[in-house]
Amino acid sequence: PTIEMIGDEYVVLEYGVDTYTEQGVIAKVNGVEVPYTTVSDVDDTETGAYTVVYAAKNEDGIAASIERRVIVVNPAAAADDLSGTYQRGTGTPMTVWTKDPDRAFRYNANNPGGVGSNPPFNAPFFVFNVEPGVFVMPLQQAGQLAPFYATSGSVGGDPKIGFNVNGGIGQVAYAYYMNGANFGPALRTFIKR
Repeated sequence: PTIEMIGDEYVVLEYGVDTYTEQGVIAKVNGVEVPYTTVSDVDDTETGAYTVVYAAKNEDGIAASIERRVIVVNPAAAADDLSGTYQRGTGTPMTVWTKDPDRAFRYNANNPGGVGSNPPFNAPFFVFNVEPGVFVMPLQQAGQLAPFYATSGSVGGDPKIGFNVNGGIGQVAYAYYMNGANFGPALRTFIKR
């Protein structure tokens, strides 16, 4: 089957303002539309990152699926500015975050793991500022890296990650664990530069 998403892959909703409206997909087998299933954990009453999975099967039982991410944000987070240059520990690689001019609450950045200048790891990634001083890095794929996301607390832990919005140069801005085949289990701490 082929599955084509209707609407955006990443949908941002403002908590208390927006409600999630399912946009669906078009699933086809040999050019003919077929039924599909939808599984969703979206809770538009709680900030965070959520997933909607669409799946379809052909007559032989061969399945295909795609996923949409729904990000629920607190409108007050718009006052934060997470833009800046950050360094993991005392190493030399830098991670630069810039506010996306076309997508509210989204920041584009590079080098999610804060690793050396190895080109595959210096890939672009993005985060969403979901609450004042809190961001999420939803599941995504960048460059040659396997799909990844970040959590606080531990690998596989809470997807909401604290950000020191009042921290100055030389202070810890954020720390997270990377979840994905290309990353080890170490806590990654980033200092504002």
